Amino acid sequence: MQITNSKIGITLKKAMKLKGVTQTWLASYMGVRQGAVSQWISNGRVSKDNLNKLIAYFSDVVTPEDWGSDFNKMIGLEYDERIVLDTILGLPKKARSKLFDDIKSSVNKTLELIDAGNIIGFNSRKMQQQDMFYQ
Repeated sequence: MQITNSKIGITLKKAMKLKGVTQTWLASYMGVRQGAVSQWISNGRVSKDNLNKLIAYFSDVVTPEDWGSDFNKMIGLEYDERIVLDTILGLPKKARSKLFDDIKSSVNKTLELIDAGNIIGFNSRKMQQQDMFYQ
C-alpha cells in the first residue's frame, strides 16, 4: 500500500539533515535503491512498511505528526496502539532507549526458554527471523 502525503518528502529531507545521513546511506539501510529515496523526497509517496521504518528510524529527530496530519490513518494504528506509541515517543531519549533494550532482553530470555524446551509450541528461530529486533 502506497501512502502519499506532501509532508512526507519535506519531513524526510529535514530528518536526514538532522541525523546527518545521505540518500545513498538511507537507501542501503532501507534495502532500496537511491532513486527510491529520491522519489520519496520529491513526491512524498512511500509504502506503508517503509514509512513505518522511516518513522521509527528518525523518531529521535522528528515526531510522528511531522510526517502528516492524518498519521494514525496513514500507518493504520488503532486508538490504544496510538496511546502506547505516544507514551513511548514522549519519553526522553535515554528512557526510550532503555525501554527498547529491556524489551529486547525480554525477547531474548523468552527465546532462550523456548530453545531450552521450557516453553513448547514455538519455533524460536522462525520467530527471530520475523522479529523486528533481529532485522
